[in-house]
Amino acid sequence: MVYSESTVKKLEQVLLGHNVKDVDVVILVPLRSVYSLICHFLAEDILEYKGFYNNAIINIAGKSVLVINIPQGIQAQDILTILFRKKILFFGYGGSLYKQYDVGKVFEVTIGVLPNGEKFYLNSTKAFPPVTGGYSPCMLGELAEYYCEISRNSQCHVVDMEIAYCASAAAQNKNIFTAWVMITDIPGEQNFWEISDNLQNEIKIGIDRVMNAIKEFIIEQG
Repeated sequence: MVYSESTVKKLEQVLLGHNVKDVDVVILVPLRSVYSLICHFLAEDILEYKGFYNNAIINIAGKSVLVINIPQGIQAQDILTILFRKKILFFGYGGSLYKQYDVGKVFEVTIGVLPNGEKFYLNSTKAFPPVTGGYSPCMLGELAEYYCEISRNSQCHVVDMEIAYCASAAAQNKNIFTAWVMITDIPGEQNFWEISDNLQNEIKIGIDRVMNAIKEFIIEQG
């Protein structure tokens, strides 16, 4: 959906608590802990806002960046309807459809596939190995199994609750959309809350890699 300029300004005030000005780079994270890491440990300075979504304008290497703590699930795409021609980086957690995509590893989704088979080609930074990402609304039970099978049939390697739909919304407004996903579970086999201490350590290492990659991503933007 494409909104008028006046409607966009109103939605910015409601969703973000301010109007987006002079910001070319946007980071979207559905994870509160990662949002806090980016804002309070990666940023050189920060101006926080509280609209419907927590968000902040941060400064890294002299560049202003908008960071938004988006909701988990399909609702995450809502914010994309008011972003136009931005360089957008998404980072979240996902599930592995095949054992070779291990817990703790980070991948770059270069193709997002909706449940109806529609594909969206994402921007590639080559920061992490490329994968095709499908959609699952959850990681447990028959519903998860159903959507994971749809994704496997579409040659997907991983699933998550946001990327494919966010890619669809980002494309409508000519944004450049990049998505990274960390594997935290294997649907039907390995639950994210039951992983071993060794795998927990792998996740911590992966987060550190992502923080460094986010900083490099921002520096590389013009």
